[in-house]
Amino acid sequence: MSATLHGRVVVVTGAGRRAAIGAAVARRVVADGAAVLLHSWSTHDTEQPWGADPGGPEALVDELRRAGGRVEHLSADLAVPDAPTAVLAAAHDVFGHVDALVANHARSSTQDLEHLTAAELDLSHAVDTRASPLLVQAFAAQHDDTRPGGGCCCSPPGSTTGPCPPSCRTPPPGRLCKDSPAASRST
Repeated sequence: MSATLHGRVVVVTGAGRRAAIGAAVARRVVADGAAVLLHSWSTHDTEQPWGADPGGPEALVDELRRAGGRVEHLSADLAVPDAPTAVLAAAHDVFGHVDALVANHARSSTQDLEHLTAAELDLSHAVDTRASPLLVQAFAAQHDDTRPGGGCCCSPPGSTTGPCPPSCRTPPPGRLCKDSPAASRST
């Protein structure tokens, strides 16, 4: 373990599955010495075709603690307007401060255009669009400016670009795959 993040506290949202980006981020920051508050919403995962992590978010918490990490977990539905503030408040209450936020959450939907509903659009907007700036706002409100460094990283939901089709080669950095649905919308 390196100590590059020793004494730092990081909140990672969307970290309810051990085989996902949030878990990888949490592993890295724990390995670098940070304490971590993991956020998840397994209720949503259970509704997906791939299902929730069989061990639940507790399996990731246990793994990170066995690796020497100071780790806590909070389950919260980011579609609820006050949830982003509650996530940052919980981290601050447990650790005393928060130095970084990695907003990695995303709502997945399998609805196609024919079956799309206003309710699904509202939930997706609440989680994928509204929650991230509210998390950043809550982070900024509690941030101790006397502590050096810190910041936020908001990863866009994967549903906004979609994977490249098999026929596509990897696009250059900063460019969308020419055959992806998002690329056809951006031209």
